[in-house]
Amino acid sequence: MNVGFFFISLFAGIAGVLIGYCLLPFFAFLDLPLIFSAFDIAMHNKKEWATAATWFGSFGTWFAAIFTAFTLIFLICQNVKLRKEQEEAKRRQENADEKQQNMWDKQAEIIAFQKYQMHVQSFNSMLDDLENSYPITFFNRHDLYQKIFHGNDFSSCNLKPKITDDFSEQKTGNLNDIRYTVNQLKNDLESLSHKNVGAGAWTDTADFLKALLFLTSKLHININKKRETGDILFVIDSNNYFLLNVFEPNKTINLIEAVVNRLIGFSGGKEYHHFKITHLSDLSLEHLLFMAFGGIGDMHHAHKVHIDESLKRYLPTLYELRERLMKLNYADLDGFLELSYVRMNLEFLFYSKEEILILSGSMTNMYLLFCDIRNALAVYENEGGEDKKIIDFLPYFRQTAIELKRIKNRSESVLAGQELSEKV
Repeated sequence: MNVGFFFISLFAGIAGVLIGYCLLPFFAFLDLPLIFSAFDIAMHNKKEWATAATWFGSFGTWFAAIFTAFTLIFLICQNVKLRKEQEEAKRRQENADEKQQNMWDKQAEIIAFQKYQMHVQSFNSMLDDLENSYPITFFNRHDLYQKIFHGNDFSSCNLKPKITDDFSEQKTGNLNDIRYTVNQLKNDLESLSHKNVGAGAWTDTADFLKALLFLTSKLHININKKRETGDILFVIDSNNYFLLNVFEPNKTINLIEAVVNRLIGFSGGKEYHHFKITHLSDLSLEHLLFMAFGGIGDMHHAHKVHIDESLKRYLPTLYELRERLMKLNYADLDGFLELSYVRMNLEFLFYSKEEILILSGSMTNMYLLFCDIRNALAVYENEGGEDKKIIDFLPYFRQTAIELKRIKNRSESVLAGQELSEKV
């Protein structure tokens, strides 16, 4: 019961008592004989009428009490009615609040849905732009998105995942994990640049290529490229995955830099944007050439090197001779001008993909190269060259030069026949 109802009830009770008190003297001193009939006067004296007046006064008090009781009952009914009305109003307000909250929740869901949808679309547009700019294809785009923006869905969407130098917070495939793998790649390159070229550094070279493979896998990219001599491919379940070309490995490094920087920039990591991976030094390039053409890779099946059919018979031996000549000091070649010239040509050949392509596209160029090497080796032998391992190459180049001459003559005859038929 509220305070207002209490005071109303109190005043109603006091009013009832006052009314009874006021009626008591009225009935006590009322001249009843004048009112009642003569029969009543005869039957009763005045003293008795005074007693009756007292009883009538008491009746006034009872009347006031009854009035008060009815007042209280009325007020109680009013309070019950008011309480019901208040409860009904409260229920209506709660229903209205619930409907309003449901409406807000639905609006929030719609906003979250649209935010997530637009974010995914923007992410895919960014990947499309990268695919148009570089020879790559992103596979399993949804998985890549979920790894970078872990937990994003239609109910919530975080545009800026946490990027930190604390790699203990990394999860497989997120930006911290990608940056950790990039650091591994840098460390492998740094380690490789301090190793001597040869079989002893093969494991370090393989670790670098493996880190490169892991990075492309975490970025969900396949590099699309027409097979060329010098392409290093990783073999997984009979599938060949291109990593780099030994003649221009920094193209792959530049591509990965671009992808990682775009992903970090899209994710709001301004302080980590525009980082660079150390480009391969000349010594690192030598390690890759050794892995590609030095024959050590045949002992392992994790990778293979693509060599055009026209070069498969010749390129490994050319590289082997190059390596042998590179181990000689310039003083060792003093007086052997032809062999010095061969060394320079072979060194340049394995640093230029264009020269390799020219060589593979012309049997005449191949024949002339072998003739130059044959002649230089013959001079070296005849004039007392001391390195027997270099002289041991001479029989191969003599025999191969003869074979190349036959192939060249046959090709020229076929070409001449075609030209003659065209004229006819």
